[in-house]
Amino acid sequence: MAPQGAVGRAVSAVSHILFDRDASIGVVQLMWVMIGLEALYMHGKEGLAQQLYEKGQVVLGAIREHNKTFRNLYSYRSRFVHGGIDIPLSYSPYDAVLRYEQVRDEAYATEIAATAFLLATLQKMIQMGVHNLDFDWKLREIPQVSK
Repeated sequence: MAPQGAVGRAVSAVSHILFDRDASIGVVQLMWVMIGLEALYMHGKEGLAQQLYEKGQVVLGAIREHNKTFRNLYSYRSRFVHGGIDIPLSYSPYDAVLRYEQVRDEAYATEIAATAFLLATLQKMIQMGVHNLDFDWKLREIPQVSK
């Protein structure tokens, strides 16, 4: 039986990351990682990049390094999926062209950051003994209205 629920989808995504290393570097792997992150952190269709960034800090703590990388994970995924990134051919005579190398390097760096994010989240969930991440927005303090 296939794993079910948000955690099941995230763990299934991790299985593809770990056991399908022949896939194109940074491309297919990034999609699997984002499936796992979306299953755990995102609900609805609005503000998905912000949800991932803010909820990730609730679970893992404040992002002190590589803030821009983590803030842009979902944006990179969206640009990639919706055709906003010039993807080099799997093999071409242009392999050593700087622009193509930059695209591959960016995809790989994004994949590594997203993978670390997903694995750290699963590890934290194990430590906390939880099977899902259920977020609730609340005001810390209700201001007093003066009359």
